Order: sequence, then structure tokens, then C-alpha cells
Amino acid sequence: MHDLLQTVGSILYTYKNRSELACMDGMIIAMALGAMSSISLGMNIQVYGMAVGFITGKLVSLTASIEGVMSGVMGVYVLRFSHRASD
Repeated sequence: MHDLLQTVGSILYTYKNRSELACMDGMIIAMALGAMSSISLGMNIQVYGMAVGFITGKLVSLTASIEGVMSGVMGVYVLRFSHRASD
């Protein structure tokens, strides 16, 4: 629950300050939130990380939204491969 609240708070903070963010700043924020959301919620809800990355990036620019979606996918694969390596 704490992860969800922190994610929503970060999205709202990005929305509030979107006029001050450059495209690269938005891409970094979308990447971080998308990957962290995918990793924190695990493989059960894979689409969640991609959606978080898209929504956060879309607030800034289209390029940032694409980067957010890709980071959501990356977070899922990092989680999968880390489980395989530990076995």
C-alpha cells in the first residue's frame, strides 16, 4: 500500500511541476517510476509499471511517455532474471 501511495504522490508532484520540467527530466522521472513500480509489485501486475511510466511521461512529453513504458517492461525483466539467477 505504501508503494502505491508513493507512486501516486510522485505522479501528482510531477503533474504539479510539469511546466518546469524539460523532456530529459520527464524521461528520467518516468523511467524511475515505471521501473520501480514494476519491481515493487512484481510479475503479477506487469501492466502497472508500464501504465505508471506512460502516465508520468505523458504529463511531460510523448518521448518521456515512451521511455516510461519501456522502463516498465525493463523492470519486469530485471525481476524475472534476478529470480532465475538466485535459483
